[in-house]
Amino acid sequence: MTAWERFVQLYGPLVFRWARSFQLQDADAKDVVQDVFRTVLDKLDDIREREEGGKFRAWLWTVTRNKVRDLVRASRARAQAAGGDAALAAVEQRPERLEGQEAETAKAELAQRILQLAQADFGETAIEAFWRLAVEGHSAADIARDLHISVSAVRQAKYRVLCRLRDELCE
Repeated sequence: MTAWERFVQLYGPLVFRWARSFQLQDADAKDVVQDVFRTVLDKLDDIREREEGGKFRAWLWTVTRNKVRDLVRASRARAQAAGGDAALAAVEQRPERLEGQEAETAKAELAQRILQLAQADFGETAIEAFWRLAVEGHSAADIARDLHISVSAVRQAKYRVLCRLRDELCE
């Protein structure tokens, strides 16, 4: 899987959900996702200079919000579409910055997709060991016995998956 494919798998659903949250129809939300990713490609050098994942997600939120605003304004310039003013009002009511619960939800969604993608790299057993140890709080010995692996393998799975999560979430 290329880096771009991975990026699209991680962030595509998030940007789509954000676009839909502005009361856009699926087709319009998909157009916004494409416009956002075009902007990401155009700004790739700037993005590489960003150090923290939270800042990147905040920037991505702002780009998404602006692309929705552009779409709504463009549709107003054409024949008046149903809900045009309501859609623009919805955009204007949303915060400029990604913060609070929306930021936490975005981070949780990304973490879940990272774990799904990581399963291909680490395997189902390692992901289950990580989940049971890091999230559910089971003992490494119990997990090792249940999964027929060593206690060391359980701890190593937790470490490796946590490193992947940190790397991906912090870009």
